[in-house]
Amino acid sequence: MIKTIEKSTIVLEKEIKAIIVFLDNGLNAMVAGGDKSHVGAVSVVDEKGRLNTITFPEHKETGIAEAWAKALFEKYNMPVVVSAGIHYDGITPEGIKSVVEACDEMLLDFIT
Repeated sequence: MIKTIEKSTIVLEKEIKAIIVFLDNGLNAMVAGGDKSHVGAVSVVDEKGRLNTITFPEHKETGIAEAWAKALFEKYNMPVVVSAGIHYDGITPEGIKSVVEACDEMLLDFIT
């Protein structure tokens, strides 16, 4: 059976959306938004808990993808794939902090 859960939040006046698709044995998650949603980093945790991440050149979503992949694996004990891509034009360091905090809060909603 396939089940989908979506959550979203507004950060810096733009939507960030997270979607998790639960499969019979594994889950796919996507975290994207801002001014331009995209694929910036992909993290995979296999059935033994081994993490692998691919980050596209000049993208900075590695931390979000890895945090989500590790936490979702720990919670659900199944293989996990997480794609993350959030872009804001002209974002400041404080804005980046706000985005990361909002993503952390959404993740907590999924795992608690």
